[in-house]
Amino acid sequence: MSNAGAVRSLVGAAAVGLVLTACDRAPADPLAVEDAINLSATNRTNTAQSVMIVLYGASDFVIEEEQTWSYAFSGQPGAVAAFDTYFTVTTSGGPNASQIATAKHNAFKAPNRCNLWNGNALQTVTSTFGGRSVTATPKSPSTHAAKTGWNVEVTGGGPVEVSLDYGSYIASQNAVDKATSNGNQPWKRKYSFGLDEARIVGLTVELLDAANYVVAPYSGEAGVSGYYAGEDFEYNGNAGSSGPNGILANGLVSGILNGTVGGNDGKKDDFAGNDGEGAVKAHLNSMTWSLGEGEYTLSVRGTVRGVAGAMDALFNGTKQVTIFGGC
Repeated sequence: MSNAGAVRSLVGAAAVGLVLTACDRAPADPLAVEDAINLSATNRTNTAQSVMIVLYGASDFVIEEEQTWSYAFSGQPGAVAAFDTYFTVTTSGGPNASQIATAKHNAFKAPNRCNLWNGNALQTVTSTFGGRSVTATPKSPSTHAAKTGWNVEVTGGGPVEVSLDYGSYIASQNAVDKATSNGNQPWKRKYSFGLDEARIVGLTVELLDAANYVVAPYSGEAGVSGYYAGEDFEYNGNAGSSGPNGILANGLVSGILNGTVGGNDGKKDDFAGNDGEGAVKAHLNSMTWSLGEGEYTLSVRGTVRGVAGAMDALFNGTKQVTIFGGC
């Protein structure tokens, strides 16, 4: 046999041996496969994020208004001029012109003064002058809108300014949880509260009325006025979250970072590098609206660290009216 043939035979034999060895191998141990899967699970790393939005200034308000009312028919000339609009007149015994004018004025006095104020039906009034009389009979319809014949002078009651105050802010939390630690990263839970312009996207601040129409601001525009680091406050992820909720934490920022306040699952931060780091607050621009009475919703929306953050503040404007004069 030639040398080339010998080589080919050896190669073929090796190939056959390899095939036979593979075919003869025992099936994989199911428990070993399960252990491998469990090992992968124990080496997992989970992350979660939450958003906090705090709004100041948008709260219930009261509009003060004063109304001073005067009666248009308190004097005889006004009553006589308006008489034929409201009454007809009948006489008995031949009263003179002065007596008829007095009777017409009397028709607008009590009780009809208050009937006009309250919107009640006018009543017939008879005035007597010795053996003479003048009767004022209401025309149909005898009922008129409340405060007919009354004039008002109003002070106050105009729109009031309601603001989203400068102290309003956005904050966020990032949580990293590892099942195991290693030499390079000897920790299993780490929190951070960093925030910057790149991590807030699509920020909107809108004021909606009861019909969900947007009320244009009197001054200011949506945006962040500044980022302030090293803040310590009670953190509450009240505006949205993503990832496993169990690893997120609420409480004093310093306590979360120093490992004295744990996550929702009780596990605490054991990363020494963030102790005393504090959190970043993104302060919102101040905005002002000129509002009348009604129901309003201040709505803040934006994507923070990839989380859809949302916060609505509902408040009401009511009017308090003080009345002077009237019946």
